[in-house]
Amino acid sequence: MPLVRIELIKGRSEAQVASIAHAVQQALVECLGVPKRDRFQVIAEHDSTRFIYDKSYLEVKRSDGIVFVQVFLSKGRTLEQKRGLVKDITAAVVKNAGTTADSVTVSLVETAKHSKGKGGVLFSEMPAR
Repeated sequence: MPLVRIELIKGRSEAQVASIAHAVQQALVECLGVPKRDRFQVIAEHDSTRFIYDKSYLEVKRSDGIVFVQVFLSKGRTLEQKRGLVKDITAAVVKNAGTTADSVTVSLVETAKHSKGKGGVLFSEMPAR
């Protein structure tokens, strides 16, 4: 059950935000085999004064079209799967948000199954389905 956080500067239309969210989920389905209905996303829009970033750090050109995507997932994916996921999320956000690849940052945060839970039970202690 990946949890996705999408952070961006206010100003995009509802349709654009929905397209970004859908595209990120599609990348999870295609790259990691996540079930389509396994969709848990938190989308936060911020005033530009509350979204602070350097527009040229490491000689990368970022714009106010910047989008941060964090994916919290269980450990165990291969490097190829993670590489594909980052590539596909970036491409999808560029297409749906009208921004550049340099303005998209994807962070994969891996946790052990004994480090998260649902319904008061650790994932590592849940019966297999």
